[in-house]
Amino acid sequence: MSEGPFDGLRVLDLGHQVAGPYCTKILADLGADVIKVERPGGDPLRAWGPFPGDCPDPDAGGLFRYLNANKRSVVLDLATEAGAEAARTLAADADLVVENFRPGMLESFGLGCDALRDVNGHIALMRISNFGQTGPQRDLPATDLVIQAAGAWVQSYTAPGADPVRVGGRMAEHVAGAFAACAAVTAVHAARRRGEAVVVDLSIQETLVGTLPYSQVAMEAARKAAVKRAAAGGERGGGAGPARFASFGIVRCKDGWVGINILTDAHWAAACRVAGAPEYAESRGEVARNPVDHETFSHKVRRWLDGHTAEEILEQCQAARIPTAIVGSGKSLVESSQCTARPFFVEAPGGGFRQPAFPYRMSGSPPVFRSPAPALPSNSEQTPRWRGRERAPLVLDMGSDSDLPFRGLRVLDLGTFWAGPYMGMYLASLGADVVKVESIQRPDGFRFIAAVDFSDPDWYEAGALFQGTNHGKRDVTLDLSQEAGRNLLLRLVESADVLVENFAPRVLERFGLGYAAIRAAKPDIIMVRMPAFGLEGPWRDYVGWAMAIAQAAGISWLTGDPADEDLRNPGGFLDPAVAMHATVAVQAALAHRRRTGKGQMIEMAQLETAACMCAEPVIEYSMNGRVQEREGNRSRTLAPQGVYACREGAFVAWSVRSDAEWRGLVCAMGDPLWVRAGASELATSEGRRERADEIDEHLRAWTADLAAGEVVELLREHGIPVAEVLTTPGMYGEPQLEARNYYLTLEHPVTGKRRYPVWPMRFSFHTGPAYPGATATLGQHNDEILGGELGLEPAELERLREQDVIGERWKPPEA
Repeated sequence: MSEGPFDGLRVLDLGHQVAGPYCTKILADLGADVIKVERPGGDPLRAWGPFPGDCPDPDAGGLFRYLNANKRSVVLDLATEAGAEAARTLAADADLVVENFRPGMLESFGLGCDALRDVNGHIALMRISNFGQTGPQRDLPATDLVIQAAGAWVQSYTAPGADPVRVGGRMAEHVAGAFAACAAVTAVHAARRRGEAVVVDLSIQETLVGTLPYSQVAMEAARKAAVKRAAAGGERGGGAGPARFASFGIVRCKDGWVGINILTDAHWAAACRVAGAPEYAESRGEVARNPVDHETFSHKVRRWLDGHTAEEILEQCQAARIPTAIVGSGKSLVESSQCTARPFFVEAPGGGFRQPAFPYRMSGSPPVFRSPAPALPSNSEQTPRWRGRERAPLVLDMGSDSDLPFRGLRVLDLGTFWAGPYMGMYLASLGADVVKVESIQRPDGFRFIAAVDFSDPDWYEAGALFQGTNHGKRDVTLDLSQEAGRNLLLRLVESADVLVENFAPRVLERFGLGYAAIRAAKPDIIMVRMPAFGLEGPWRDYVGWAMAIAQAAGISWLTGDPADEDLRNPGGFLDPAVAMHATVAVQAALAHRRRTGKGQMIEMAQLETAACMCAEPVIEYSMNGRVQEREGNRSRTLAPQGVYACREGAFVAWSVRSDAEWRGLVCAMGDPLWVRAGASELATSEGRRERADEIDEHLRAWTADLAAGEVVELLREHGIPVAEVLTTPGMYGEPQLEARNYYLTLEHPVTGKRRYPVWPMRFSFHTGPAYPGATATLGQHNDEILGGELGLEPAELERLREQDVIGERWKPPEA
């Protein structure tokens, strides 16, 4: 059996459904010994499907099998003393316990933090829950829809005027599982290093809010900038007005759907030229605000779209460096030229369908499939024993006695925008020395997005998105197009453990800084490359950010109401999720290096990482030849479930999980006549699903005259999962987030004090600030690092500044 980087790591999986099992899947695929504890009757996910021929079978469900390969299983009734004792016996020799029960349930089984600490003094406990283990809402029930509403994931998604909708495909649970896997490995290392038990409290609500692009910070920054301009006698009115019409995005073409993602004015101008409307290249604002301009522009673009296939549009737009993707479904994605060429989709362990392989490719210690998912054990089967091991899994090797687990780790962060820098920020927040490398000619592109005060000469330092992704790092500038800059980078590599970059593949290769060159400078370096579509294949050089990745991976295909004429465009959350997968891989590579002394390259094709979190459509298609379609806000098992408009533009989301909760909803509504008229048909979930459209009409009429808070209060009185749809203006002041101190105030030399989200996982050992400091300014640490650490003399540093190899101010291209 192949030894994985986490060989010897023992994981007791008490998880169910998706979040906990996805966390432990990631660890099992990397070699961990995972024993899954199922309740009598099995993990409820065994009943989810998809099933071959649509015939339910607890051992044949595609999503369950995907999430639970490489594990062993035992059925234990933890509510009994015998079941709880068997679990405690397993925990006594485990390194990690993962659970996603509601808060308090683990304690009711006699398996809480104190009980586990009593049997294992260096256990790591990963706790995943909807709202976290503390706070006024910790005990509230929630469903996928409700937690997405509470976490601000229920949005219109670039469909102006449309009702808010959740992200499809159980993505919230997968994303939470990825964050949990990253934190769980860190916790195991910290527990071994400190010689004490470590508990991690992960809130799914905070995970979802934290994967959005700091919209609350940007809104507050914009408000303060407007006040500043008004005080100075500047703009007082609304300017040209907000955008009213969307252009490009996900659009229908000759043979399908394609996403043309306009992030900058340069993208807009290029798209206008490609689409045969060059006269609009400088009129982005007019097209967005003027109905006549928008109609004329749209007519010209529609002729171009109708005359070209998705492949043709992809090639034309990518040739102009516009982030573009063909919108994938279970069928089109598995048949795509990129996934076929790599290849990425593989036969599932045990056969019967195809599924994604792994979210990363590791050159030295790759993940592997060792066994199919376990069949449902009988209650009488003997509890399995842990595999033997030669050593305890101290997974990292920094050699520091610091309380922070990554102290002593040196990271070079060449990342741009979100995914790469987000990984660097996680490591920095837990002790790593992360050096961000930019250039004055081409700083991190995130600096230029969501800036609000262009009158300030340092406006590019003020962007909320850039600041929110780069806390706690040091910053140097090096022009890698010059030999002096490349030589300095390689000197920095000599003292580094990890280098991360997420450019298109051609960028570093153009500078002669591929893995071979980096490894020549530091043989045991761990290099993380995060291209959008991979280092090989026909899409290798295509550009793509989160929106394009969501489109290509099939997430957009699953998001929206089935009756929508247009597809929705989610995806901003993917960058942080990809970063968390990458950080798991880095920790695995460090474990491998500790054992072997060897570094390696980690390839994170972001499309493949996203596809690993959206596996069900591919499983469904390969198993039953059926393309999975959108479900909107409804559920295949719960009824009614939806998002309903209230007074003053607010929305409320709720789910009815049982007939008893339906009776509670009827009571909350005052026992209306329409319910009495159809009482027998509406008494069962099946009957309510059959009449969902009719029920929704009545529910919309009921909520229309009520405030969102009234609806929430009425439904919570009856134990119904419900939440007001969180929007950007409400993120500061949201009671649960405030009670859990989710925001941290940091002071920046340019922008002053701002409140930023912290990590959604709270480590019991880490009681200090979530970040070691505010975001650095451009080149802030040039003298400290290049002079103090590399030994360059002041005269040499000045010469490098004169040659623009280094610098502390952005040098925009000449007009």
